[in-house]
Amino acid sequence: MILPVQRIVRTRIAEAVTGLYGVAADHPVLAAIAVDIPPRRPLGDLAVPLAFELARRLRKGVEEISSRIGC
Repeated sequence: MILPVQRIVRTRIAEAVTGLYGVAADHPVLAAIAVDIPPRRPLGDLAVPLAFELARRLRKGVEEISSRIGC
């Protein structure tokens, strides 16, 4: 089952975002982190559209965010 892995990934991403951007642990952007299964297997095991969500909510560029978090 993939749910425990998704939970771990979500937790680690939240920790990274908190450290990089100083986002409070109860900030809505952290609650909105989606860890999904891609529609096709060649796209990977998990999909995390984090850079797009952070860019919208933190009003920063997608490229800047993805380079800082290593996407």
